[in-house]
Amino acid sequence: MPFKTFRKGLPFTSLFIFLLIGVMSASNILASHHQGQIAYTSKRAGNHEIYVADPDGVNRIRLTHHAADDAHPSWSPDGGRIAFISNRNGGSYQIYVMDSNGKNLRRLTQGPRDWFPSWSPDGQTIAFEGFGAVEPYLKIHVVAPDGTNWRRLGTDISSSDRHPTWSPDSRRIAYESWRNGERADIYVMSAGGRHLSRLTFTDVSERQPAWSPSGEKIAFCSKGIEDPESSDFEIFVMDADGKNRKRLTDNKREDWHPAWSPDGNTIAFEHWRKVSLKSELHLMTANGVYLTPLSDSHRATDYAPDWFGPAGLSVSSVGSQPKIWGELKVFGAGLH
Repeated sequence: MPFKTFRKGLPFTSLFIFLLIGVMSASNILASHHQGQIAYTSKRAGNHEIYVADPDGVNRIRLTHHAADDAHPSWSPDGGRIAFISNRNGGSYQIYVMDSNGKNLRRLTQGPRDWFPSWSPDGQTIAFEGFGAVEPYLKIHVVAPDGTNWRRLGTDISSSDRHPTWSPDSRRIAYESWRNGERADIYVMSAGGRHLSRLTFTDVSERQPAWSPSGEKIAFCSKGIEDPESSDFEIFVMDADGKNRKRLTDNKREDWHPAWSPDGNTIAFEHWRKVSLKSELHLMTANGVYLTPLSDSHRATDYAPDWFGPAGLSVSSVGSQPKIWGELKVFGAGLH
């Protein structure tokens, strides 16, 4: 029952019990499903570097140490390697791969600008967005983890396709496409670049899809059809066929880059503060129950999370109390 439906005069005991049940339920989720490690980008050392940490923010390890910018990590499915972007070779961003301890760095691409790597669940391919040799629009490309078998996917339409994400069976790629004018929509195509299908049909931009581990859901960012004039992007989720759209976050800041936990019960995301121009990482359940911050907010920008955790990995406990994201805000809780 949403809080707004409570009648005036509801006994305090009943309200307390309702809130307690919600907190206990969220606490169980927190204790059970926050596992593995999250790779992300941070500017806390002065420039953009790749870090990994437990989902509660502890055991933070810096993996890259370079004067150039290293950003947007993507785990290999076995957790042994991480793809990322770097401009360490002359200013143009390229796709690189390193071991998950930061060693054995290798450059994979040579394009004018390559961005947003996404490692396929079968481990055979890395998808990314790039301009190509002479193309003025960003397109989805793929390359093998050893740098071979590069090719461009999709059509020759004069518009950009960006931010690829793989289905769990590695047979399809969801991405954002700007072919509909000044706004983006979520599309899906086969791993070979055929059989395009449009999933979103609104008058606002739908961006940065992230496929759930079960293959049943896609999280994404949108301004929301409920308030199309808003400048704030929020996290949404929909079925993999584009149906049953649901808004998960609702606040006065920008929410970006959703990343699913390995069990599909939790979503990490980037929360951008307009005033300070800094981003923090936060966690919520797949139903939108806010759990805890991953970032220590007094530090510099953290963004672009990617989550890895093998089956059977032991969990990490998280100490902060969960909150109901969209509802408890009216009582002064949650993010503002």
